Amino acid sequence: MHNQMASSVSSEKPSDGQVAHLKGVLEVAIRQSGRNSCQVQRMIEQEDGVKDDFIKLCQKYGLPVLPYPDEVAKRTLDYGDDFQFPDIETQRSRLVVIHGDINLGHVSKLVENLGPQPMGADTFAIRPKLSYLGTRFKVVDPYVEHYGMLLEEGFFPILSDERNFYNYRKDELTPEHIRLNAGVLERQRAIEDQTEGDVIVSWISLGINPYNPGYNWSPRNFCPIALEEGDLPLGSVDIAGLLLLFPDRLISNDQLRLDCSADEYNWGGCGFEAHCPCFSFVGGQLWFRTGNSNYAHRSFGSPVAFGSVVTRE
Repeated sequence: MHNQMASSVSSEKPSDGQVAHLKGVLEVAIRQSGRNSCQVQRMIEQEDGVKDDFIKLCQKYGLPVLPYPDEVAKRTLDYGDDFQFPDIETQRSRLVVIHGDINLGHVSKLVENLGPQPMGADTFAIRPKLSYLGTRFKVVDPYVEHYGMLLEEGFFPILSDERNFYNYRKDELTPEHIRLNAGVLERQRAIEDQTEGDVIVSWISLGINPYNPGYNWSPRNFCPIALEEGDLPLGSVDIAGLLLLFPDRLISNDQLRLDCSADEYNWGGCGFEAHCPCFSFVGGQLWFRTGNSNYAHRSFGSPVAFGSVVTRE
């Protein structure tokens, strides 16, 4: 793992889903030890007879234990063969096109101060602060009351200009429907307070699970584990911004779809914890819609920003 934060551990016998998760984690660790794929496979197969040992390994190494161990799915998609991660100058240029007068004066310093690339990180990204977006889109409370307006009146019109985009939740992005997870909101505010300028620079994963790359987790699994690891699961506002910053992301059926695990969505009176927004690709269109928070899909992953922050000098 990229940090050493301890995780809570259950003493109960793991389910098949938990075992699948732990196998994936162990496979990464074994590969790093220099063993070849045949040796790795034999070692994993041998573990089927000693499932209880996985919990002991969790306790020993501080590996995350999923809150809902059966909500995992083997990942079948990635970012596509033609996807390229844009460099810092490309990201700067895109942000100026998108936002105009955004202050990028600290970006080079923020990039220089990034720590080593964590295991599971794809690249770094320059993300506008919610506080900046509130000013940019003339929103009074971008964190809570008007969070959904950053989408409906902010990013979504820009996405519609640049892509074949459909908002399935049009006129439903009110505070009665969408909000940031409380833990994510607290961490988001802290990171923004500790970082100069209009933007945050961090290592990110664009959807491939950095804690277990072979498997996707349900949003209600991913969000608490990412927080426990000291990272920041991303919500729909950040992900919409990343789709504009990385215009080749999610443009075809062979690319991994995106759960917005940091968001909670109250649909049909089921309560905020029951649903989660997501971005998918349907019939040649980029869609914004919602799905069940308790469902892990083989084609959906959750983006995350890694935990190191750059404080004010």
